[in-house]
Amino acid sequence: MPRQPALKITNTLSLALFQADVIHNQLNPVRLAVAVECYRIQSQTFRIPDRYGAFSPGPARLQVYQAGRFMVLLFSLAYLNAAAWTPAIVLLMLFGGRGEAGRVVLAVGAMEMLVVATFWIAMCRDRRRRLGLGFVWGDWKGRRD
Repeated sequence: MPRQPALKITNTLSLALFQADVIHNQLNPVRLAVAVECYRIQSQTFRIPDRYGAFSPGPARLQVYQAGRFMVLLFSLAYLNAAAWTPAIVLLMLFGGRGEAGRVVLAVGAMEMLVVATFWIAMCRDRRRRLGLGFVWGDWKGRRD
């Protein structure tokens, strides 16, 4: 019985992270929920203007695209943390922040900030964002009822 919630979480994460933006001719519901919630946090909690934020208020297709790129950023940061911060912390513990160990920690922090800044600039300058409502994927087929 305890395996069922874990399986549900795993299925949801796999849908969000590894599935396409369009599934069975519909937008990925998990990515859309992530995008809507991130936009709410960005605009209401942090009060970042739409022009400078990583997420836009719509349309839904663009929000799903932005959520997918945001998940790429999260995986990039997770990899950077695992590959770079772990040795940097070990060096700090061994050498106490003196000399080379302090420089390694600063370099790792700078790399992480560079990844975030690059992502933010790319999201703000993305041509799809400027096109707005005209944003359509090649695999998107109009739904006919």
